[in-house]
Amino acid sequence: MSDVVEIYSARGDESIREGALDYSSTITTKGQAEADAVDRCRRDRTIRKVAYYIVRDDGSFKTLFGYDNPEPVSLISNRARRQMADPLPRGKGKPPNPGARKKPKLVDRLINALKE
Repeated sequence: MSDVVEIYSARGDESIREGALDYSSTITTKGQAEADAVDRCRRDRTIRKVAYYIVRDDGSFKTLFGYDNPEPVSLISNRARRQMADPLPRGKGKPPNPGARKKPKLVDRLINALKE
């Protein structure tokens, strides 16, 4: 078995190890890796960074090439963002008891007992 190249593609705020993983046995040189990285970033403009690692048969690895996309397109979230001033959403269920009556303290109970 020959050496394999792992290709990590990171988008948005992902770290490179959290990105998408591809394998290649045809990329062997830094020039081929650079051409592939430019092509990947041209096809998918959301890719922020691409890294190429050579993985050897014994499990060791070596960095072959890393590429930062000069003009990545940021990912737009589908959900609406909540502003800081907006109230927090309330869960369904029983509302909290607004006027929980506190038990009078010992001194208050003694005073009330002497008044009677």
